[in-house]
Amino acid sequence: MKVLVLFRVDHLFQLCLLILILFSFSCSNNSEKRPAEERRSAADYDSLGRFDSLVNQYKTSNPEMARGFAEKALKMVSAGKDERFNARVYLLVGNSCYLNNPDTAYRYYKLALQSAIIAGYDSIRPRILYNLAMLYEIAYNYKDAVNLLDSAHKMANKLKDPVTVSNCLNSIGNIEAVLENTERAITLYIQALKVAEENNLPVQTGVALGSLARVEKNPIRRQEMQVRALKILKNQPGTMEQTGYLLINIGDDLNHPDSAISYYNEAIDIGNRGHLAEIEIAALNNMAYSYAEKSDYSQALGLITTRAIPLALQEGKTAWLSTLYDSYADLLNQVGRSGEAYLFQKKALEASTRAIGEQAANQLRLLNTLIQTRSKEIRILEQDNLIDRQSKKVLRLSYIVTGLIAFVVLVSLILVLFIQRKNLQIQRQKIESAKTVANLEEQEQERLSMQLHDLIRPIRSVMVDQIGRMKFSDPQIKRELMGLLEKIMDSLRKLSHRMNPVMRNKLTLPELTKGIKQDFELSSTLSIKITLFPPDLKLSPSCSNHLYFILLELLANADKHIGRGEVEISISSEYDNLYIIYSDNGGGFDPAIASERGMGLTLIRKRVALMDGSANLTTGGGKGTNWIITLPANGNVIMG
Repeated sequence: MKVLVLFRVDHLFQLCLLILILFSFSCSNNSEKRPAEERRSAADYDSLGRFDSLVNQYKTSNPEMARGFAEKALKMVSAGKDERFNARVYLLVGNSCYLNNPDTAYRYYKLALQSAIIAGYDSIRPRILYNLAMLYEIAYNYKDAVNLLDSAHKMANKLKDPVTVSNCLNSIGNIEAVLENTERAITLYIQALKVAEENNLPVQTGVALGSLARVEKNPIRRQEMQVRALKILKNQPGTMEQTGYLLINIGDDLNHPDSAISYYNEAIDIGNRGHLAEIEIAALNNMAYSYAEKSDYSQALGLITTRAIPLALQEGKTAWLSTLYDSYADLLNQVGRSGEAYLFQKKALEASTRAIGEQAANQLRLLNTLIQTRSKEIRILEQDNLIDRQSKKVLRLSYIVTGLIAFVVLVSLILVLFIQRKNLQIQRQKIESAKTVANLEEQEQERLSMQLHDLIRPIRSVMVDQIGRMKFSDPQIKRELMGLLEKIMDSLRKLSHRMNPVMRNKLTLPELTKGIKQDFELSSTLSIKITLFPPDLKLSPSCSNHLYFILLELLANADKHIGRGEVEISISSEYDNLYIIYSDNGGGFDPAIASERGMGLTLIRKRVALMDGSANLTTGGGKGTNWIITLPANGNVIMG
């Protein structure tokens, strides 16, 4: 039974007035309580400072101890009370697990950044962004790493934070050096050194000098830089890792083996004291070659077998194990034990393959997610900012309306507010999922390209050795085999570059299509013709990325269904559209059966849909296969 309740106007006015008074009283109480809740004692900040020093002291030499101090600091966090204090604690915890647990470090850096933004704590934000960038660099996501470093550099420059400015310049230089942009790297290293010297920053000065030395071609100047950097870093706390690698680099550049061995021993001592297994292994490996230069092969081989290999096995350094097996095989060849050397070359190849497998194992189960296209990062950020603005408007509206309207209007607004917040929450979840997929796909593409690149050299070494051992009645056959091997290795190197999103974005469309065509013609019996109109057609990075995968799927399907045959593909920009027209002379296939057996057709249509396009497929009946893909030129084609 419905009950009808009638309010008199004066009763409604009294009720509104009562709500307004209660709301004002509540706000005044909250405003009086909040500062008291948010205040932190000086003792808390003193304790946090001590924990911060201890974490920085032990994070390299004793990570477990550093994590213990960080957990004690974490117990001091009281969420929502003092976000400035919380930001410092979260940053400290992230630093403590940066080396051994980067996933946990990433989570705490994000919490630190969130607290800093809430509190308006701008001075700490460049350091948080820098540490986040270092995690992206570890994951080979150089694009996001450089973006974060650039933001941190600009913010630190504005805040007069020379330590972070120098660190950012040096780190961007390291990424440029990895990407073989040597001139750009040198410029950044010089800028980092200038900032460090002008502000009397010894650690940053030593690091920048060491970085410059790595790209210096003049051996005398390089050695001078390395020795100067070593003198600076040796006297600074928390620089064991940089000092260890610098000692190894100096040893590598010395011509006198006894002098090199002395530096390697220092590096081994630092690696042992600092629990830095990779430094110790690298120094042992290089020291073995110095003993070989002295013709002391017994000592050289012993360093590898009795110290380096057991340490790599103990620490689970499979990639280093591959290098050690390769070095041991090289030394065996020098003493004429080629049969044993061949066995260890095989072990090196097996260890390298196993190392790549270990790195990729955790990513394989995410393959179905990664093959979905990633959303544009700019669009994600714009949507995220839009949602933040909407959320703030809704929040302000809720406070204003609460004290000014009647009970019935208040209930209605609360209902509307609830619905809006629910929708905002759903949108935010979608955006976060898109961010995760985008990051995972970018990392996976870069990781696979790096793994393929690293695998080329050991495979080439084994094949060259095998061909060298074989006897041929006609020397021309051997030369042809070696030529074919070099051609295959070159194709694999170019393929690894195209798989890397950073490198792929640097390729022009003609270069990209030419590379794909050469890959398939080398590995299949297809005759492929790809035409571009206009010949200098330029696509946006996102469209070029989607097109790359679409072409791969189309040619893979052709190789599967027609084997030996002819394929023609045209890519043209006409009438405000981008057209991709594909045809082959095969017998065609049943699309329904193909969809059940694989995801190729689905992935092509998904990528086309993400670019707001349409895809029309005709196949079967012995008339070959034809695709007509139409995409809007706006947003996809870059006008010359």
